[in-house]
Amino acid sequence: MPVRDRRTHPDLGRRGSLAVWDHLSGCGDGRVRRPHDLRPARRDHGGDGRGIHGRPGAERGADAVSRIAGLGQGPLRVAVAGAGYISQFHLAGWRDTPGVELVAVCDPAAEKAKARAAQFGVAAVYADFAQMLDRERLDAVDIATPVQTHGALVRLA
Repeated sequence: MPVRDRRTHPDLGRRGSLAVWDHLSGCGDGRVRRPHDLRPARRDHGGDGRGIHGRPGAERGADAVSRIAGLGQGPLRVAVAGAGYISQFHLAGWRDTPGVELVAVCDPAAEKAKARAAQFGVAAVYADFAQMLDRERLDAVDIATPVQTHGALVRLA
C-alpha cells in the first residue's frame, strides 16, 4: 500500500500538526481532541464511573500497601537517597504517611544530607548508599536522585 503524502491526505493536510488529532478522533466539528479525550469513560466499561477507589470498603494508602506486602507488625522503615530539591517533597510525603518511619537520608554531599535530615527529623545520615543499605534494616528506599543515577542505585538496593 503506497504511503500518501501528508499534503494530499484528506484529513492530515488541513491544518498542519493539529489536524492529526482531528484525524484520530474522527470529528468534523473543527475541535482538536487529544488522545485522552478519546478514551471511553469508566462507566462505559461496566462500572459506575468511580473506579475501585470509590467503592465502599476499598482500601487506601498505607493500609492497602501493608496488607499486600504482609506488613503491619511495625512501621514501614524508609530511607531516602538524595538530598536535593525534590527530596523535600518525598520526605514530606513519607513523614505525613501513617505507619512510616523515616530512617535515613543519603547523599554524596554530606552537608546537604545533614541539613535535609535535620529539616525532617531523620536521625541517620549517609554519604555512601551501599553503606546505608548494609547498616540500616530498611523496608523501602525512595530514590530521589538525578535520573541518570536511578539504575545503578536500584541495582544496589
